[in-house]
Amino acid sequence: MPLLPPIEYDAAEPAAKLIWDHIKTRDGGDPSVELKMFGRSPAAMRDVYDASTRVAAEFADGPLDEKQIEAIRLAVSSANNCVHCVRAHSKRAMKVGWSEAEVSDILAIAAECAMLNYYHRHRDLVGEADGLPADSGLPHSAITQPDRLEPMLVELICMAVSSAMSCPKCTRYHREQALQLGATPEHLHQTVRAAAVMTLYNTFFRTQ
Repeated sequence: MPLLPPIEYDAAEPAAKLIWDHIKTRDGGDPSVELKMFGRSPAAMRDVYDASTRVAAEFADGPLDEKQIEAIRLAVSSANNCVHCVRAHSKRAMKVGWSEAEVSDILAIAAECAMLNYYHRHRDLVGEADGLPADSGLPHSAITQPDRLEPMLVELICMAVSSAMSCPKCTRYHREQALQLGATPEHLHQTVRAAAVMTLYNTFFRTQ
């Protein structure tokens, strides 16, 4: 049972009911189960809904489509260690068109990126003290030789994961690689916003 079960309308505070009523009017239904779990904090419920709808609105205008955004969400959820979100977004990824093998690739890319993030964070922290070379020498073919994912998307995923893992060097590296492969500032902006909103969900739901 989650720490904070979904709240129902009759038990919600007046401020939460206002948000609930707005969602019913705008979207034609009740809030999602995930949003109801934020319902005990009306300000957070409003912010989560606003952030999610703003990012969703970017699908129509931004260069990344829902399928690509879902890959980023899944990878960031893995990097942020949210089991609930990884399970949910693995299913959603397949709903929007990724195959089971491609979902495995996305998770493998996130895992290899996290491995390299750890290495380079450690090296940056201790400098030359441990004698670690600039090149980790660790295998990472899922990133450099992706079987099914487009290379630019791989770099955007790695940029988002590296930022989630707090590795500045890797974040900058994958950002530059993505730009060299044709990414625009709009690609970067959309990636970072999607990853930031996903981190909000991850931080809340990994405690449930």
